[in-house]
Amino acid sequence: MISRILSTALAGLILSGSDVPSQELGGSTAAALSARALPDTIAYPEGIAHDRENGVYYVASAYDGAVARVRIGDNAATLVVPGGRLAPAGADSFPVTLGMKLDGSNRLWIAGGARGNLHVVDAGTGRTVTTLGRSEGPPGLLNDLAITADAAYVTDSSRPILWRVGRHGDGIGALEPWLQLEPAITYGEGPNLNGIVSTPDGGTLIAVQMNTGLLWRIDVATRAVTRIDLGGALLTGGDGLVLVGQRLYATLQGTSEIVAVDLAPGLASGSVVGRLRDARLVAPATAFAADGRLFVVATQFSRMPGGAALRPFNVYDVALSAID
Repeated sequence: MISRILSTALAGLILSGSDVPSQELGGSTAAALSARALPDTIAYPEGIAHDRENGVYYVASAYDGAVARVRIGDNAATLVVPGGRLAPAGADSFPVTLGMKLDGSNRLWIAGGARGNLHVVDAGTGRTVTTLGRSEGPPGLLNDLAITADAAYVTDSSRPILWRVGRHGDGIGALEPWLQLEPAITYGEGPNLNGIVSTPDGGTLIAVQMNTGLLWRIDVATRAVTRIDLGGALLTGGDGLVLVGQRLYATLQGTSEIVAVDLAPGLASGSVVGRLRDARLVAPATAFAADGRLFVVATQFSRMPGGAALRPFNVYDVALSAID
């Protein structure tokens, strides 16, 4: 039986379809999606990280913290981190891993979810380089992260704080509360700030607020937080974000869809220009873009309480042009 703790955690990670109204903009078809089966060692995957140089990606289980390396070319998978190493597996700990990114030193940075910590793992060996914890207060829900040349920025979905870890070469700093988000962003019930990306120069962060559907711009130099005007459109249920030039792709959990947003210069505003909706994208989460395609994790979190998840768990890929 799924514990009450698990049910509470799930409530902070997914939004039901009835909570997330969405308008079809046309043009995309379900046939555009291609499924990539994950190994049985990966259950309820959430985090995904791309290694462009070696043509692989890493995907992590939110249930027990297992991490697998998958070759894009032939889908061959290797277990890098066994389940239970990063955190105890089981309902009382869920979710133990969420957003994940790869840095230039071949290290995976993995948000520790409900445990409120951050893991840094050697992607080649699976060795834990360090686990960073918060110095005080309740654990919160560390959800996603963006890596720049000198820092990693981590969203907290339950507390109005943006966390930061300084990076100096191979050196790793402490997990620090870098920015108090209120009153600029009002935190309410349910999951708040979730997906986050950085512009290529590291000067601006873009984050989505899952429960309200609002998109936010954060200036790193001034720490100013401003809403990105989408002309009334909302990204409710927004989870993963991927930035390709001036186009932002967002996964929406409750409606099983991917939304494309064209951002204006300066990132003050944007327009929704495309959607792809497919029932196979059950609670889609993080994603990355490569070779004109978007790769998206389907977590199946919404099926977890009833034990109705379908094996295998999948990563889906789709041509970016199919979302236009």
